[in-house]
Amino acid sequence: MKKIEKLEKKYVQDARISAQNKEGGESFDQGNNSQSVSKQWMQMDIDEEIIRERENDIIELTKLLAEMNAMAKLQAKYIQEQGEDLEIVYNNVQETKANTQKAEKELIDANVYKQQLVQSDTKCLIIAIIVCVVFVLLFLFSSSPESSEVDPTVVVPDDSTV
Repeated sequence: MKKIEKLEKKYVQDARISAQNKEGGESFDQGNNSQSVSKQWMQMDIDEEIIRERENDIIELTKLLAEMNAMAKLQAKYIQEQGEDLEIVYNNVQETKANTQKAEKELIDANVYKQQLVQSDTKCLIIAIIVCVVFVLLFLFSSSPESSEVDPTVVVPDDSTV
């Protein structure tokens, strides 16, 4: 708009100068005619300047719209990638949940097996102790003085008769 104001001032000055340069003998119509032509030229220049400014504004808007379009496409790409990443994270969480449940079941099974093994070990230990006690008792009864007595049917030679 400042350019337009400058142009208007310039044409007003040009019109005054041209009016002053004209001879005093000219008719009023000729002076008026030259002023109207100057005004027309001035208006045409102003219109052309407005058109140029509008074209520049349109070009600038076009550039801004292209930049905004590129930014929107980039955002859409990022959103797409984030959606894919979220899907991967969701799948990993589901897989981890399933693995955790499986591990929990295996821990329960291992605990049951351990309890059975402890019970089995305890039973084996009790049986081993009983067997040892039986062997000790057998050994004690087999080496007792009653079993070392002389059998009456066996004759032992006397040392005196020889």
